[in-house]
Parts: sequence; C-alpha cells; structure tokens
Amino acid sequence: MCGASAIWFHRLGRLFLCALLAGALHFSPSVVVAVVAADETSYGFFEKELVKGKSEADQAACDRGLYSASLDHFIKAYLAGDKAGCKKHWAGVLKATGRVNSLHNLLRGLKSRIEFVDEEQLKIYEKRGDIIALLTEVYDDTLPVTGPHSALLASIAKYKANKYADVGDMKDALIWFKKACDLFESDWGKDNPTVISTLYEFAEMQINAHDIAGATATARTGLERAQKIHQPALQRDFGNLLRRLSRMQGGRTK
Repeated sequence: MCGASAIWFHRLGRLFLCALLAGALHFSPSVVVAVVAADETSYGFFEKELVKGKSEADQAACDRGLYSASLDHFIKAYLAGDKAGCKKHWAGVLKATGRVNSLHNLLRGLKSRIEFVDEEQLKIYEKRGDIIALLTEVYDDTLPVTGPHSALLASIAKYKANKYADVGDMKDALIWFKKACDLFESDWGKDNPTVISTLYEFAEMQINAHDIAGATATARTGLERAQKIHQPALQRDFGNLLRRLSRMQGGRTK
C-alpha cells in the first residue's frame, strides 16, 4: 500500500469508528464529518463524550443507592456498632445502586448523610474514627459482594487514600492509593486508559508526599503504557510530568 493510500485507509478507519461512537452518543453524521475532518482531535472528542456519559450514569446509579432504604438501615447499624447489620444493609445499598464504574459519588453522599445525624449520634461517629473508620467498614462490606478484584473496591480505596491525604497522613494515603491502582488494574487490565490515568494521580500524590523517586518510577510506567496503547493525551501528560520531576531533581530525570 502506498503512503497516500495508507493515510486515507487510516482516516477512513477513524471515520468508521467515530461513526459507531456517534451512533451510541446520538450525534448526527454532520458532526462526525466535522470532527473527523480535524483528524487529530476526533478520538479525544468522542472519548470525552463517552467519559461524560459514564459519569452521568454513575451519578444516577449512586443516587439510587444513596436514597435507598438500605442506606438508612446501614447508617443506623453502623452507629449502633452492628457489624452484621452493616454487612447485610450495605449489600442492599449495592443492589439498589446496580451497575456502576465507581462508588465515589455514593461515598461522598454517605459522608454528608452521616455527618448530618443528630448531635449524640455524630459524637458516636467521631468516636468510632470518623470517615476513615466508616470507609473501612464500607470496604470490608463491599468485598464479599464484589470479590477481591473489583474496580468498586478500588474506588473506595482511592476515596480513602484522599481522605488520609486530607488530614496529612501521607504514609497511609500512599498505601491506599497504591491499593486502588492495583485493584483497578486487576479488574480492568493494566493497559486500560482509566487505569493509566490513575497512575498519573498516584504520581502527583507521591510528589505531595515528597517521594520524588517513586513519582518518577510511576510516571515512567504510565508513559510506557500510554505509548503502548497510542494515547497522545496521556503521553503528553506523563511527558510533562517527567519534565517537571526532572527539574525538581536538578535535571537528572530522563
């Protein structure tokens, strides 16, 4: 195949893929033609729309769990120290939630709900260990429902890591964020774009924890994986991160 033919074959392939995506996203053919005409932005455009769609679906699913009777029962059981009740009712929350990619919105809503109970119950919540203890309970109760290799467990671990970081406990923050990365990878595979982007977040947390060597190793892994699956945006992000890390080390990182 000559060079010109190869280019047009490649562009037609992109057009076909974007047309399929447009059908799923309900875009008109004219939008597809306009976007693909830009060529280098076509994948990014539709990828953003797909991510947006997943995020909206996750929000709707998490709302089902958040406003379920099972969540009310879970909160009561948690504040009463009833572990069997917690396990039973959290399974009901997950059932009400249904298919979802991340529990982030549900966890955020749960935190708000439980922190607005009456004053006496709030004292019990704080005495038990506040949000960290609550997330530990949620993680433990999710495990028997999803199994040990679950992106839902990963989303809880990531949320917990960020809560540790919020209070300045970077040691535990890194432990739980690494656990989140490993769980995402075990469920979705190491070459999944979302898994790779999570490595970028992990590297940023390592920087905040002053672990520059660890951040550099994570960023290099992310760049290699982004190159493998031909993700220009991720390659650019990791490349910029590595250059920033190089400056932080006096130009030693390559």
